[in-house]
Order: sequence, then C-alpha cells, then structure tokens
Amino acid sequence: MNLNRTTKYLLITLKKSILVKADAAGATTTLGTLNELQATMRRSENPPADLQTKIDEKVAELAPYVEKLSENPNALKVGSRLFLQNCSVCHGSNAKGATGYPNLTDNDWLYGGEASNILTTLHNGRIGGMPAWRDQIGEDGVRAASEYVLSLSPNNGSKSNGELDQTLVNQGEAIFKQQCALCHSESGKGMISAGAPNLTDNIWLYGGERETVRNTLRYGRAGVMLSGKLS
Repeated sequence: MNLNRTTKYLLITLKKSILVKADAAGATTTLGTLNELQATMRRSENPPADLQTKIDEKVAELAPYVEKLSENPNALKVGSRLFLQNCSVCHGSNAKGATGYPNLTDNDWLYGGEASNILTTLHNGRIGGMPAWRDQIGEDGVRAASEYVLSLSPNNGSKSNGELDQTLVNQGEAIFKQQCALCHSESGKGMISAGAPNLTDNIWLYGGERETVRNTLRYGRAGVMLSGKLS
C-alpha cells in the first residue's frame, strides 16, 4: 500500500467533507478550474495574455467560501495544520510574526484583510519594496524625514526615542510630502494597493526605533511573500 497516496486521498476526502458541511461545496469546482489554469501557467513559456486575469477571477470567486469556512471548526483545524506546516517558519507558530515578518493576529494588513486580498497573497505571493533614499535626499534628508515619520506615530515610534527634534520634523514634512506621499499618502496612512504601510499607528514591521527607521530610509527594505500551493 502506498501510504503517501492513501494519506493524500484521505485528506482530499476530508477537505471535501468539510466543504460540504460548511455549505462551501461549490468551491471544489472553482478549485479544479483554478488548478488547471495554474498548471497551464507553470508549463507555458509564453502563457496567453489573459491567463493571469482568468486565474485572478477564479481566486476572487473563492472569497465567499473562505468566509464560510472561517466559521467552521473542522475547517479551522485543517487550516491550522496547513499554517504550522507552511507558514509558521516565518510568521511563528503563534502567527505573531517577527522582525520583517508581519504579525497576523492584529488588524494591520499591508495588502488588505478581506478574504479576496488574503487569497491573492497566498496564490500569487507578494513582493514588497521600499527604495533606498539616501542618495536622493542625503543624510540630512534621511534624518529629517525619519523624524517626521516618527512624529506620525502615537508613541513617536518607540519610547526609547524620547522627544523629537521639532526642527527636523518640520523639515521632514516637506520631504515626506514630496517623496513619500505617493505610496504612503499625505496623511501617512499608507496604501493597500501598493502594500505601503500605515505610518500613523504604532505597528512597525522592522521596528520603530529612530536608528531603525533611519536605516529603512537610508538603505531601503525588500520583502517577499512566497506563492505556493498548500497541501
């Protein structure tokens, strides 16, 4: 007996049973079509121009089913197992993340927290980029812009930062509006479509200490969320 094949068959049967009990059985048809489209994408050196659009449409169709499954205890158990096997190495077994890896237990979402947003992240992955600014705005600009960014946060980024330099804050505001608002918006609340974080809360992916924020501006940041099939 092939135990791997038998185990896989049992898991598929279990997942279908859960979908039926959660009134989400329609997802099986969508998943089948999605798997075929994604297989075509992997095999094609020059995929059809509309193939990615079709994949995105099928991913979006799954959103209502995800919402139903989120209320089903058995589905949550399966999801927990998949998370521990595939995601916890970066986000932690408690999903609270680490430096450079988002905390999934708060309500702060770089790309949106709706089911459709999360499905897109899991299916397609994400590539986040914060450009380095030191060559453009100089070291003085880095320090000024950092001070302004810290002023947007309720706790000035971190209690260890102490009082902010108001002169630098004023100088940094002009730099921020000219260089940073395109992604983070003039209010600093970020932009989901660009994966640009909200700078007005007290949630920091790499830390809110003054020197950490300066390094982000000096050297930039690069983050990758892998795409993949969970099994």
